[in-house]
Amino acid sequence: KYYIIQTRAADRAANVQNGFTDSVSSSAFISDKTPPTSTIIQPLDTGKYRPDNLTGVIALNGTATDAALPFVGILVSSPQVHVSYLDNGTTYYWTGASFSSWTVTFDGAWQNAIGTETWRYPFDGANWVSDKEYTLRVRAFDKAEPMDAKGGNEQNPWTVRTFTVDGTPPISRVSTPTA
Repeated sequence: KYYIIQTRAADRAANVQNGFTDSVSSSAFISDKTPPTSTIIQPLDTGKYRPDNLTGVIALNGTATDAALPFVGILVSSPQVHVSYLDNGTTYYWTGASFSSWTVTFDGAWQNAIGTETWRYPFDGANWVSDKEYTLRVRAFDKAEPMDAKGGNEQNPWTVRTFTVDGTPPISRVSTPTA
């Protein structure tokens, strides 16, 4: 919502301010309590991919939007991605360079995406651990004040997708007739 606060001074002797000075006797501000939203275009939810299908500058990508506000241009501040997989009860998080179960925590595994309304996260297909089900989380922040290092309002709930990376080729054998 857009608000304008206007003031006019009066003293105890009933003297009232005669003039009105814009930006001195008034202040305008926008109240934004609506968090942004995000979508994931790639990978598809429950999709199955070879490592070379999720590689390159747009390996992971999607969009982020925020409610329109008066007099404001770009509304989304910074989408972030969080990639992980579970192996024998241990969670491995993407650190920005490799998957690790001990060098980064859940909260520390968020990586900044490139772009705002259309975001992407580059990934080298050689870094996927084959035959694993991955979870991709995306959250967006808007530019509402006060902003911390990530932005203003945080998307809640986050957008979540699971997908499988499988780089192991199948093996076929002839069982009948026997040699």
